Amino acid sequence: MHASIKPLLTKGFQVVKFKLIIDQGEWEDLWYKDEGGRDKCMHAMVGLYNNKRSSVHNRRIPLLLTLLYDTAVDYHSKVTKQDILQVLGSPRQFIDPDSGRATIRFRIEDVSKNHQGQNFRVNISADSTNIACIAPVQTRSVSIRSKRNKCQRTSKLELSISPNYASMPGASAGRLSS
Repeated sequence: MHASIKPLLTKGFQVVKFKLIIDQGEWEDLWYKDEGGRDKCMHAMVGLYNNKRSSVHNRRIPLLLTLLYDTAVDYHSKVTKQDILQVLGSPRQFIDPDSGRATIRFRIEDVSKNHQGQNFRVNISADSTNIACIAPVQTRSVSIRSKRNKCQRTSKLELSISPNYASMPGASAGRLSS
């Protein structure tokens, strides 16, 4: 060993054969849980891929969803009350062996304000100790709010009624004149 080269110790790591990738996830960074009804949800299309980024088929992989806080450090801490993560549809989620994908639909039933203002992420992993060779994936960060305040909702509704609303008579009073 050369005297000028200092030894280095790395953090532990796991060798994987496959990885989960979110192909598509639809929601904004700020999500209002009490607007749009109980069926309103976020969803993510998750696929199983090999090391060449080719879709893997013929494997039915059970999935485990875990709610995490989105923290500034590399390690995202697990939310203690996992029951605020509500999965819609089938109670068990699987990678479909025919398509190599799963569509995950979920809601977070508590607001970020009740969690020290922290944003959330959902960790999606293989749900089995027999399938340790699959790397998990995390959704993008989202801040959960209850609903927009009345002023925000009213201005959004007014803008959807008429794009030229501000130039119409009575617009400054917050209503259209008849």
